[in-house]
Amino acid sequence: MHAGKSLIGFILLFLFVSSCSDETEPKQVFQNLSPKAHYVGLQSCLTCHSEVHKTYQYTGMGQSFAPAHQRFSDADFNVEKAIYEPNSDFYYFPFVKDSLMYVREFRLNEHGDTIHNRVERISYIVGSGHHTNSHIVSFNNYLFQAPVTYYTQEGKWDMAPSFREEGNLRFDRLLDSECITCHNHFPEHAQGSLNKFPQMPSGIECERCHGPGRLPLDAIHKGI
Repeated sequence: MHAGKSLIGFILLFLFVSSCSDETEPKQVFQNLSPKAHYVGLQSCLTCHSEVHKTYQYTGMGQSFAPAHQRFSDADFNVEKAIYEPNSDFYYFPFVKDSLMYVREFRLNEHGDTIHNRVERISYIVGSGHHTNSHIVSFNNYLFQAPVTYYTQEGKWDMAPSFREEGNLRFDRLLDSECITCHNHFPEHAQGSLNKFPQMPSGIECERCHGPGRLPLDAIHKGI
């Protein structure tokens, strides 16, 4: 009997304390979620943080995404042997011509004759080169992952991650906003499209991680 009364008393006390807490505890509001929070762009951030940017641009995140050019790549293009993917029976051969990057896809018959040949120019490099350099092709600004990756720590070219295990999609694995913004700053995304990006930044910028810079910039201008 006494245990039952004690339990009822505890429940009533808990409900009373909970109701008081709801009334007295202030609600936390993140200012960067307000309608006044807008992105201001890298150049605005540099007005106060230029010294930080000088070193950041050489970090892995700062070099996470770049136009495809040999000077931005850690890959070894002195390739003697093509990559073979047995499930789809395709070979892949990455190469450079006039400092631009390409990958050749081909297939051989039982006599060793080429019966399929396709060459695509690489448009973007993904990754700083600390671990890998993966590659993207652009067809009229529609972005797709190239089927080959350079694995820096192993010093070799091979099929891109999951292209062996999950099937070789060749040049048909589309890259949507979720894929791109995980490795890069916010691109310009064509409305109504999954993977068309008319404008593409190069590397993760300040506001990608820190959020919109409008409010802190206004506070600085006001001397707060």
